[in-house]
Amino acid sequence: MFGTIEGNTGNAYGGEVARMTRNNNASYATAFFRPPYAADPPKPKQIPGSAYNNAGLKYQAHVQDIGWCKPVHDGQVAGTVGYSARLEALKINPPKGLKLRVKVHIEKDGWKTFDNIVHGNDVVIGTTGQYKRIEAIEIDVLENTTGMKLEYRVHQQNYGWKALTPAGFPTGCDGQSLRLEAIQIRLV
Repeated sequence: MFGTIEGNTGNAYGGEVARMTRNNNASYATAFFRPPYAADPPKPKQIPGSAYNNAGLKYQAHVQDIGWCKPVHDGQVAGTVGYSARLEALKINPPKGLKLRVKVHIEKDGWKTFDNIVHGNDVVIGTTGQYKRIEAIEIDVLENTTGMKLEYRVHQQNYGWKALTPAGFPTGCDGQSLRLEAIQIRLV
């Protein structure tokens, strides 16, 4: 075998290519080369898309390897899609006249309830700094003077976007160890 092989040196255990040398009718490898490393995978990004309307519903996602993403509103995507990054926590800021109760299924903790979600109170739903995924969510409307209905959908590992879910019903999967990756919440 003649020629040049480019790459990083290796040890013959990780998919390297050997440079062969022939001497006295015997061939043996004199060096092993590993192909150059690919660039680091891209850092997850939140791509919110367009809002459904301007009803004043704001929310924010805490995502693995990112932390708190920028707030989004009225049906935009909070979290990431296509990066396999877990949704760890949410903040929901409903418009005045809407009071929510949010239940989330948290990895290893099970179902947790977060009450009194009203305009401006900044409740953290889920966990931060514990590296735990949210696996399912249910948003209940306790008071509503807006005259609008709340609905939401999640992007879940192995499933993608699930169907729109009306307030008061869970979405996601508890007991299957699958992470939520993004959420859209809107008033219609």
